[in-house]
Amino acid sequence: MGRLIAGVGAEVLNNNEQHLLTARKLTAQEFDEKDLSPHFRSNGNSKPNNAQYTAMAEKGFDDWMLEVDGLVEQPIKFSLKQFQALPSRTKLHVTFV
Repeated sequence: MGRLIAGVGAEVLNNNEQHLLTARKLTAQEFDEKDLSPHFRSNGNSKPNNAQYTAMAEKGFDDWMLEVDGLVEQPIKFSLKQFQALPSRTKLHVTFV
């Protein structure tokens, strides 16, 4: 378990160890790109009908800020550009309606 296998990413190793230590159903099921639907429904309104959203959309959301505060060690604010520049990880989830 402790040996690193060449060509295997940390994510795969982490998932394998996680499945060994916990019941399979306790971890979120992950899906590949091939599992994506070609049709995406937005969760909520795709274009909210209110003045604040319209004003922000007209400016390209330049004034939009994501504020992370509360029970965190260092509260921080991100502009849309800063937020989009952060490293990302995509995880696909299935929602049954």
